[in-house]
Amino acid sequence: MSDIPVFSPYEGDIDDMCPIYESPEADDFTSESWDKYLSAQVLLPKGDPQQRGQVIHRKRDNNGQPIGLRQQNPLLDTGI
Repeated sequence: MSDIPVFSPYEGDIDDMCPIYESPEADDFTSESWDKYLSAQVLLPKGDPQQRGQVIHRKRDNNGQPIGLRQQNPLLDTGI
């Protein structure tokens, strides 16, 4: 029994030891968070060589609403 260690209890503040991880709420995500076209690399026809580009945001109307509707079928997707 003499080889069993004895530890004294920790008397400090537990919050100092382990910072609390705060996960984002599901309601805090915007539609742009899940937009499959954002950051997509595209080739645009501009003259003989094609111009390389990247999608950086979605177009919005005067009220801040996204223009067009997202659809599963890419042929019916009108989001710009």
